[in-house]
Amino acid sequence: MKISVTSSSTPEKKTDQVRDYVSQGDYKSAMRIAKGFRMGFKEDIDAIRLAWECMTRPHFYEQIGKNPEDLVQKGMEVLDRLYGKDDEIISL
Repeated sequence: MKISVTSSSTPEKKTDQVRDYVSQGDYKSAMRIAKGFRMGFKEDIDAIRLAWECMTRPHFYEQIGKNPEDLVQKGMEVLDRLYGKDDEIISL
């Protein structure tokens, strides 16, 4: 078992983790955390949650007539807008 010790005494915030994942292009990990956030605009939170669902259960959403790829893309755009770097922000 390997234990990692950091020099910082404060734990990393979940929003910082989401920013890191977005900057790395790891949207699935970013959505896994961000889908549980309770702050922000309802439309943004709903888009992230739906995108997560489409990433984990795409066949279900295809069966009910939704396009999972489009919904995931919308969730990624919301993450970029909210948690991306200033130079990577997508204007809607």
